[in-house]
Amino acid sequence: MGLLLALFLLVLLLIAGATYEARAARGDAQRYPPPGRLVDVGGYRLHLNCTGRGAPVVVLDSGLGDSSLVWVRVQEPLARRARVCSYDRAGIAWSDPGPPPRSDQKSVEELYTLLHNAGEPPPYILVGHSSGVNRVRLFAHTYPEAVAGLVLVEPPLLAEASPMFVAALTALRRLIGALARVGGVRLLGKLGWMGLLFGGSDPPPELAQRAGFLYNPQSMRASVEETQALPETIRAVTLAATPQAWDAWPVVIIAAYRGAAPRPDLAASLDHLARLSTRGRVVFVQGSHFVLFEHPERIVQAIQTILQAAP
Repeated sequence: MGLLLALFLLVLLLIAGATYEARAARGDAQRYPPPGRLVDVGGYRLHLNCTGRGAPVVVLDSGLGDSSLVWVRVQEPLARRARVCSYDRAGIAWSDPGPPPRSDQKSVEELYTLLHNAGEPPPYILVGHSSGVNRVRLFAHTYPEAVAGLVLVEPPLLAEASPMFVAALTALRRLIGALARVGGVRLLGKLGWMGLLFGGSDPPPELAQRAGFLYNPQSMRASVEETQALPETIRAVTLAATPQAWDAWPVVIIAAYRGAAPRPDLAASLDHLARLSTRGRVVFVQGSHFVLFEHPERIVQAIQTILQAAP
């Protein structure tokens, strides 16, 4: 009897949460207008938020399922000195869903079209975080003439994405999507508990306030599609990692570590990656994977170093 009552209460709670989420979601468009503009890239629109002035343009690419707002602590101070653009990939936050099948290579082509159609001229300093580094690397391989430099924050060092790894990541994204459908993610944002989704690292308040909108079920579906494309992405990134692939571009790799010092194997792998450029270097910071939340000033500093070296 007790088990039946618990199940009944759980069902009532889920129904109440879904009703609350549906009502709240209907007002999101009015409460949270896009900070940038929506640009047509071929029958659907992507959100691009460009601030500041100068050249070359700095382009920020976020990690798996994340929106442009993860970069707010980097973009705001940097825009006082440079032209900076963050964007939302198809299906995420303010951007329309893109046509299937989805892949990171497709996202790279959409980004190039987005910047062109928005009138943001190359060359670009490309900055990626986590899986965003994969897209930055694919962009550099696909459009090398449009690149002025790279900043790679917490780059993935996977040689392959096993079916088990992809399945685990997919399950996690679907779990967050299920939580979003019953108002759970929105509630985490209101309570200031978004760190639970970021390994204990607190995101900017601008992101937490909009959590229910930014990590809505549509965004999570797009995140699942990105996850399932990981094996193809990693194969393409690996094939592009030929000696001197980045020529003489200025490249800064920023990696986090915990403990007294970075692991020797991590340092060796990152040094090997940096050697794809004759001007590559590695910078270590102490903290978590979310360097853009905890040490945004180090990312800004790395970008400024490349800006100063630009002709």
